[in-house]
Amino acid sequence: MLIHLGEVDLEVDLAQPVDVTRRNLVLAHPHPLMGGDMDNKVILQLHRRAKSRGWGSVRFNFRGVGSSTGLHDQGEGETKDLLALLDWLRTEKDWPMSRTILCGYSFGAWVSSRASISQADLGGLFLIAPPLKHATFPNLQETPFPKRIFAAAEDELVPLNLLESWASKLRAQEGVEIFEGADHFFVGQTVKLLDRIIGSIEELD
Repeated sequence: MLIHLGEVDLEVDLAQPVDVTRRNLVLAHPHPLMGGDMDNKVILQLHRRAKSRGWGSVRFNFRGVGSSTGLHDQGEGETKDLLALLDWLRTEKDWPMSRTILCGYSFGAWVSSRASISQADLGGLFLIAPPLKHATFPNLQETPFPKRIFAAAEDELVPLNLLESWASKLRAQEGVEIFEGADHFFVGQTVKLLDRIIGSIEELD
């Protein structure tokens, strides 16, 4: 469906939680100019797994992708999109932010990090392959919510030395999982990645 949020109409696929005690996921897709959209394999499978558990879940297309209106905006407009979506979920769908986890993949991880700065009541921030080599990530050191990072050992966009340094500043060392032998697309390890993300969410409770 399309929902009007601020500057644009966003294409969203929403599943409501079966009750208010369940977790909620907001899933942000990889880079639009590199073919990323809400049908990305990891994003789609996380959405399906969340639904099967009775969790709330929403996957969506950033501006200019799929049926979403507007144009790609180098992360600025996309951060606005995500913030507007969170506000809509909070006010129109009664999602408690304390039960809601932002989960972004690559470009989506960067945008999720940017959006999370103003969401002190967020239930968690899960970052898949955050592209540290090509993007400047915000300082999340003082944010109170749990953080988990999932990275591939052979990912050129996420050099392990940069990841280790960044994670130490986040105080999230224990929340970093490295997938040996995997690249940016987690080829051959997608199921393992999905299992660990879902398991990490369950561990929060």
